[in-house]
Amino acid sequence: GFLGAVLGFCLGNRCYVTPTIALMSTSGTQSRSCERWRRLKCALLTYRLQYNDLNVPSRFVIPNSRDWAEDLWGMKLGSTVSGIRNKGSYSEYRAELEEMGFKFDSRRTAYGWEKVTSALLTYKSLHGDLLVPQVFVIPKTRDWPEDLWDMKLGRVVSNIRNNGQYSTNRTELEEMGFKFDSRRTAYGWEKVTSALLTYKSLH
Repeated sequence: GFLGAVLGFCLGNRCYVTPTIALMSTSGTQSRSCERWRRLKCALLTYRLQYNDLNVPSRFVIPNSRDWAEDLWGMKLGSTVSGIRNKGSYSEYRAELEEMGFKFDSRRTAYGWEKVTSALLTYKSLHGDLLVPQVFVIPKTRDWPEDLWDMKLGRVVSNIRNNGQYSTNRTELEEMGFKFDSRRTAYGWEKVTSALLTYKSLH
């Protein structure tokens, strides 16, 4: 099965290099490149085995754990994955990465659309708007569905506004009352006017 394939690959030392790459490289460079790819592929396969995807957080570092091959401990896998998506690292292995299920879209989302919808609608029912603070994390309270607890909703909203995430759902977001203007204000103009006039009358 998949577990056996992961273990077999990680324990092996073979690495496939395309003829074009081989011709362009000296044997030493080719060997080092091969070893780096072998370790990365092993890391990605192990991550997928444990988390069922390859959406590696940018700060993820492989822990010193028996769940990982010892020669991978301390690898900054998140940083490497970010480099693959944003800087074209390991582009010569794109086909193999895609076969593993690796997504090259850097705007990938951490949560499914249904979960985001549920979170936004719940927030709106509790707060009356969708002006979610960037640091807001869904609390473990009865007001929220349990499957949403600990969701970093503020970060999700920030990514929607600034990074184009969930862009295919823009119409639904607008129907919810979501504002895409990142310069949004926390208070309506009437409330601000009232506060200013009151302050002026007192001071």
